Amino acid sequence: DNNADDLLEERRKDIFLAEEVAEALSAWSRGEGRLTPDAMGYLLRSLFDRLRQQMALETDFLSRLSQGPRRRLH
Repeated sequence: DNNADDLLEERRKDIFLAEEVAEALSAWSRGEGRLTPDAMGYLLRSLFDRLRQQMALETDFLSRLSQGPRRRLH
């Protein structure tokens, strides 16, 4: 089960990776990139995969949240 703190930590990781991608793309556009096209593609795929996973986790979290507290049977 993911809680809000876990989701927030994952979002921080996503932001870090997005910043890394932005820096790499910026350097690449100036002709200063050190990454090969294959490495750049891998970096982009990594970001997109993380974002898709994060959206799925957040959707699940919000779905559970909207269901309200669950009652326990004794």
